[in-house]
Amino acid sequence: MLPIIIFIDERDEDDIDTLWGLYESALMYANDSSSKNALILSQYFDLAINKKGNGNSKITMGLYWIAPTHFSKSRSEKYMVHL
Repeated sequence: MLPIIIFIDERDEDDIDTLWGLYESALMYANDSSSKNALILSQYFDLAINKKGNGNSKITMGLYWIAPTHFSKSRSEKYMVHL
């Protein structure tokens, strides 16, 4: 049986809001790849990736789940270079 890790006591108050911000900004960027939306997405990406339990693989997989046709592997790699 695998252990279950829960970070309830180790979360910051804004962790969930940051992840929702990443979700919303990823949708906005997928619908309109303007420089303004890219900046907003970049800011939420930086905040979300630094949260406890998150990392590059989890956040980039989340972006793929949000907008798979926009954040495919090849597109994400290109996007990550610009961040």
